[in-house]
Amino acid sequence: MNKLIKISEASKKYDISARTLRYYEEVGLLKSIRNKESNYRMYDQYNMKKLEQILLFRNMQFSLQEISVLLTYKDNENMMKIFLQKLKEINESIEQLTNFKDILNSVIKISKEIGIENINICNLLREQIYINKKNEGMIYMKNSIITVEFGTGIVPMVDPNQNGTVIDRIKSMRSLIENRMSKQIPLIRLKDNEEMKEFQYRIFIKDRVVFDGCLSNIGYGSKEDEIIRDIENVIIKNISEIDESSSAN
Repeated sequence: MNKLIKISEASKKYDISARTLRYYEEVGLLKSIRNKESNYRMYDQYNMKKLEQILLFRNMQFSLQEISVLLTYKDNENMMKIFLQKLKEINESIEQLTNFKDILNSVIKISKEIGIENINICNLLREQIYINKKNEGMIYMKNSIITVEFGTGIVPMVDPNQNGTVIDRIKSMRSLIENRMSKQIPLIRLKDNEEMKEFQYRIFIKDRVVFDGCLSNIGYGSKEDEIIRDIENVIIKNISEIDESSSAN
């Protein structure tokens, strides 16, 4: 005998509101039967099994549209295609959440290093979002005002994936200059150049080379210090041109 269950009982059994169940009926996922004697709307065993499947897929973050398609499939092959697509979406979400986590960690770290009162949180957050969107160890931008090009030997110092700290130190340095000079310093483009000598680096303002240096004779730990110091000096010495170019952009 096909046992019928009241919608209120199904709601209680699966901890789901009657309103949600009615919505599932409206979109065609479920179908209730009206009991002529009691006038109650009820589910047969077939629809109860469908409800269990719907709730299972909902718990796995499938959309109602996806669930509607899954319920029509009778073979595992087609279902597997949707599972693979969902897995791809989940991996993308994980990557996005990881990036958001990195952004917040970076903002908190810089705030602690510099002092919360010395930074513009919105500008810093905007910068972190821009950098993490690229998901790279370098900062790439069009129409850059300040650019640092460097040889392959400097790449590990710049790439966070290789424990490089140059990017974080540049962000801290920029924030300090902004606070000290009350001017907004544009993002700095970092670009590796295989044609340059291993430890050579150049600093550009727009398309003009304003500094050309080499770290060959400097110890590894001091190489990063030297780069940061040179970038800071270039910014301070050329602040008027940088400020004018930023306003033009």
